[in-house]
Amino acid sequence: ELGHDCVGVDLDASMLAVARAQAPELPWYQADLTGFDPARLGIAADFDLVVAAGNIFPLLAPGTEAAVAGRLAAALCPGGLLVAGFGLDAAHLPVPQSITLPEYDEHCAAAGLTLVGRFATWDADPYTGGGYAVSVHRRWGGGRAPLPFGARAGPAGGRSRRCGGPGGGGGGQRAGRLGGAGGWGAEA
Repeated sequence: ELGHDCVGVDLDASMLAVARAQAPELPWYQADLTGFDPARLGIAADFDLVVAAGNIFPLLAPGTEAAVAGRLAAALCPGGLLVAGFGLDAAHLPVPQSITLPEYDEHCAAAGLTLVGRFATWDADPYTGGGYAVSVHRRWGGGRAPLPFGARAGPAGGRSRRCGGPGGGGGGQRAGRLGGAGGWGAEA
């Protein structure tokens, strides 16, 4: 619709059924994020954006958070963003809290990602503490210079892309959902 090539990934078949009903035009894949390998699905691992919404990290099996952060980071192109929103307290989680923001940031750092922004909502309200956070981490490196958070490359910058969030514009991009009907996914 906006020039994005979209893909979605979830382990739960019932969530994939809901996602396919809501967006039948998108390709949906059943896969475990702990071993997520886009190549096994026939997808290039050069995403500009991976978005994990819907409490993906708190709902992972205990002890797999670092592996998932690593797999998602490996799917990003240099300069790409991992955006994850999740609850941090009982009011925002369907299960007891299993991951803190410092732990999540450590997993991201170990995967080669740097925190570039944190918000209280998906509308980018400032985060001042509280029970829900949307974190934006960037993968650095490679030959392509990263765009500033939310910036768009012009004609001199090569392909047009926007690495500012799940509603970004631009062409030649892939977007999708990780976590099925519950969250947005990957873009390249």
